[in-house]
Amino acid sequence: ITSCSAVIFGTAVADPVALLAKADGGALTTAVAMGGLLVATLSTNIAANIVAPANAFVNLAPSKLSFRAGGIATAVLGTAILPWRLMADASGYIFVWLIGYSALLGPIAGIMIADYFLVRKRTLDVDALYKSGEGTAYWYEGGFNTRAMWAFAAGVAP
Repeated sequence: ITSCSAVIFGTAVADPVALLAKADGGALTTAVAMGGLLVATLSTNIAANIVAPANAFVNLAPSKLSFRAGGIATAVLGTAILPWRLMADASGYIFVWLIGYSALLGPIAGIMIADYFLVRKRTLDVDALYKSGEGTAYWYEGGFNTRAMWAFAAGVAP
């Protein structure tokens, strides 16, 4: 769209709504284009922002949760965190959300890297990754790697 707008209007317009405002084609053209924009936005955001967390919820309790329940839990949680308030102020987004998010993901990445390079010496048993139960290569005390939990707690502690 952007490259075509440079040819048609003489300047590249990256924002689809601004591009639609420049293309004065009447009410019907505007309505059809906005409908297409709405469908494209919703389909992209549903695939990108709902499917993964819904599957994560299902993986927490596969015998009790369906994909639909995971999607509903995602929608409720997504509404409960009030994302519109987070986006209202750039400093809140940067200094609260991004720093908080990176404070959690940084230790997780560090634990995964240390496990792969230092503990496992760059060797993974792919078949064992898909096996569960005591005695398997990736089974820990009660199903939880307590050393990783302690490392995570130390990593997020201020």
